[in-house]
Amino acid sequence: RYLSIDCADPVASMKGDVIKYAGRTFTRADIKSGKVSLARALMSDVLEIDILKFTVKSHDATLLQFRRDAPLTYFHDGLQIGTYYIQRIERVGKASYQFNTVSAIGTFTEVDHYGGIYPGQTVVEVVSDICGSTPHYVKTNLQNIKLYGYLPIATRRENLSQVLFAIGATVKVDMNGYLRIEGLWDGGSAT
Repeated sequence: RYLSIDCADPVASMKGDVIKYAGRTFTRADIKSGKVSLARALMSDVLEIDILKFTVKSHDATLLQFRRDAPLTYFHDGLQIGTYYIQRIERVGKASYQFNTVSAIGTFTEVDHYGGIYPGQTVVEVVSDICGSTPHYVKTNLQNIKLYGYLPIATRRENLSQVLFAIGATVKVDMNGYLRIEGLWDGGSAT
């Protein structure tokens, strides 16, 4: 699902888009353009990365002094769409800055997980090791499943995908940025 931030339409700005980052609030008056991409694999076989890319009008040059993976929150018409993490901020004009951000899963592509041999650790232990400080929640019925086997040195995203495959689960990103590990749905989608 894709959502474009169309800042040229004054009628659409009645409720508008709001982005909160590091004590700053960017409203429709500040946001020049933007696009958010929210993706989910139908088979839950790929851990999709949500992307928010936008340009703001600002005279605050300290925006370039960002911390990679710092969180920001995006709201559309008063509803929180998601929490995203800064990957890059670039100056693209005299008073224009472009933000490139990803969801929590996107931060997992840059960091290695050193894997290991697992002789019966629980899912909650292994997922906590993979996710590190990223806020996450493992559904109660999956927490105590024991894992046996080997995970190679790989990105955190790749190793999380291996664990999810082994237990028949998927990960969803809540609007507050928490990763939610839950079982795949086994019902029919329609009759």
